[in-house]
Amino acid sequence: MNYIKVFIKYLVLSITLMSLILCVVLAYLAFVPPKSFKPESRQFNDHSIYELEKKTGWYTLEDGTKLLITWGAYGGLIAVDFVNHEIKEWMPVSEDEFFWQKGDDRITINFTSSNKEGRRFTWIADERSKQIAKMDSNQPYGQQEVTFYNNNVKLSGTLLIPKNSPVQNAAVFIHGSGVSDRNNYWYLYQANYLAQNNIMVLLPDKRGSGSSSGFWHTSSMQDFALDAIAGAKYILNHYPEDVRSIGFVGFSQGGVIAPLAGSMYSETDFIVDVVGSTVTFNQQLKFEIYNDAVSKGVPEIFAKIITPAFVRRAKNRRPIWWKKNGSYSPLTYLQNTDVPSLIVFGLQDKNAPVKASLKNLQSIVNKNITIEVFEDSGHALKDPSTGWIRHDYLQMLMEWIQKR
Repeated sequence: MNYIKVFIKYLVLSITLMSLILCVVLAYLAFVPPKSFKPESRQFNDHSIYELEKKTGWYTLEDGTKLLITWGAYGGLIAVDFVNHEIKEWMPVSEDEFFWQKGDDRITINFTSSNKEGRRFTWIADERSKQIAKMDSNQPYGQQEVTFYNNNVKLSGTLLIPKNSPVQNAAVFIHGSGVSDRNNYWYLYQANYLAQNNIMVLLPDKRGSGSSSGFWHTSSMQDFALDAIAGAKYILNHYPEDVRSIGFVGFSQGGVIAPLAGSMYSETDFIVDVVGSTVTFNQQLKFEIYNDAVSKGVPEIFAKIITPAFVRRAKNRRPIWWKKNGSYSPLTYLQNTDVPSLIVFGLQDKNAPVKASLKNLQSIVNKNITIEVFEDSGHALKDPSTGWIRHDYLQMLMEWIQKR
């Protein structure tokens, strides 16, 4: 009996101690204000003197590796290997010399060009590691670095222009939350896939990111929608004879902006929401924080208790953004749109509440909406067998857009 009494005594003490610690943590989270978000300072360097446009394109290394060389979000170039899922940032030293910093090693890249050999670059890691890459004569699509404006906000990005046909669909990508730009490999991979399949893609730097001006952390959903519309207008102004249909493809937070942009722009031919949600941002934040706590090993009962405090803390970091956008939901725009719309979910998503979103969609009647749910994927729509973006999703997205 004494052992039982001792056990109960220590159990009560342990529970009391855990409760006190939890109370202290909650009090700290609730009453000690977090540091407010401050964007990093950025320099907008003029790299036009390096004639980057002459160097962009597809190249093949001597070992057979194919690289896409394109503009980087922060100046210079990026080299993308879509097979090995690698992206490298090359910064200019001079017009024909660039470097890539790999840890403590500095890799040098030298470009040359001649009528006989065409455009080439030499990749020099050290005296024993040197490769020559030659620009491919057959380029699957062209590229342009573009600049367009939403009032006083300057937006920059890369336009991928298919060459297979004069009749094209065009998609303006809309980024998800936080800082995001065209260097984001998840977006770039999908942009390349669509461009390879005869769909023009504008992949911009989100406002306040990369080479785009403005501030994302104090902007409204309408601001972001107008940014996307400015991109669509740029395409139609510069390629009026080539583009048959144009639309918005938004990802995560960008997915819930796409229906708003489509409702505001009369030229919209299609809307795509990839892993967004139809609940408010306030509801989504609770869902995301709760799941994040559980994934880190917090028992569900405690996760429910601490979630409100973490929600409050998250909102206090960017109070202007949450005041403007916390109650926003795309449901009204989806309900009223007559534009063909595709909504894609990953049922295992821990960031966006899929079941609640599907329930909301069931409450509206709109035959223009197509819903696709991938049951064994999460927010990144990864294939469980490969660990990367599932091909059946990409093919479905491409074929759906091509029919618009």
